Amino acid sequence: MNKYYLFGLSLVSTANLHAANVASVEFLETSNQDPYYTVAITGSGFGGAPNIVIFDDFDNQKSENVELNKALIGTWKTGSTFSSLPKVVDFDGGKAIAVNTPGTSTPKISQIEALFAEKASSIFISYSVTVPEGRFFAGATSDMTFPKGSSWKFTWILDGPNGKDGLTKYNVCAPSHVGQGNFMLVGNSVGYNYLNMASSWNWHTKNYMAFGVMPHEAEPQTQNGHVLFQLTGKKESALTINKFDKPIFPLTNTTSFDRVQFPGWFGNGDFTNFQAYYDDIYVATGRNAYSRVELSNSKDISSSTINLTMPVISWSDTEIVFKLSKKTYKNEPNFYLRIYDRLNKSTAHKLTCGKCPKPPEVL
Repeated sequence: MNKYYLFGLSLVSTANLHAANVASVEFLETSNQDPYYTVAITGSGFGGAPNIVIFDDFDNQKSENVELNKALIGTWKTGSTFSSLPKVVDFDGGKAIAVNTPGTSTPKISQIEALFAEKASSIFISYSVTVPEGRFFAGATSDMTFPKGSSWKFTWILDGPNGKDGLTKYNVCAPSHVGQGNFMLVGNSVGYNYLNMASSWNWHTKNYMAFGVMPHEAEPQTQNGHVLFQLTGKKESALTINKFDKPIFPLTNTTSFDRVQFPGWFGNGDFTNFQAYYDDIYVATGRNAYSRVELSNSKDISSSTINLTMPVISWSDTEIVFKLSKKTYKNEPNFYLRIYDRLNKSTAHKLTCGKCPKPPEVL
């Protein structure tokens, strides 16, 4: 029996879809001083390219405050809600951004924003977030605890600079901490899923988050679309949402959006000792937003503790070329690539580079 998925202007049958076939993965020649490898995947059935709005691991940053034009792909904008720019910090062998200024009970939010060239109805984002050693969760008064109240919207996808206001502009947070370790994929105008993340949250190390929505293109407010969410970290991939169970846009909502904020907001509770580092940010939109290449340390996402979306610089049905940070790879023998199509179906491939040049001592 064929399965049917609600994408495109008509139903798409899996009988007409072919899994991606990876023929080879080749590390192209790069300078020893280049902090990235260039990797080419050849094969067939990769489909169409995602529209990558931004990719930033912040390792190109040289100033104290984040420079908006230093992303590897795309350009940041100053936040439309909070104009203060995040600080750049040394973290995990590279750079990250710090989004609060500890020391007072009132939060001091620093924000950057990925602004789209045109409005979109489909999106995939991924990023990592860490509460560093010695710091508390947003709104908490002690280490390794969650506050009782709503305290942290990790990202906020918005329709317009005032998109969070009212109930008619589409907006959703991915995710939002709503109290006591409970999280939701929810905004002020839409709600998708409850997330029991208290047992999955990774303290003082990276939490790799991924979120996406793909509406039914013909009837986005009445026919079921797709929602995905993934949390990966040292506790392994303990939390996954992968559902076709409701329309993406309520009947009262606009049906597109044009920006995503990092972070969305935090408040309520005590912020004297709160800090968060954001890193590895990737945003893609459009019909092929789910099409992507992920780097992980296990063939199966459910047993992975690292999950990074790669910055693709070219994509065709037969070849994908992307950049891979040398500090991330470090000739690890157990990395895998997962190549996803626009329906979120993946093909895994072991990543090996026996002849890779040794990374430079200082990147």
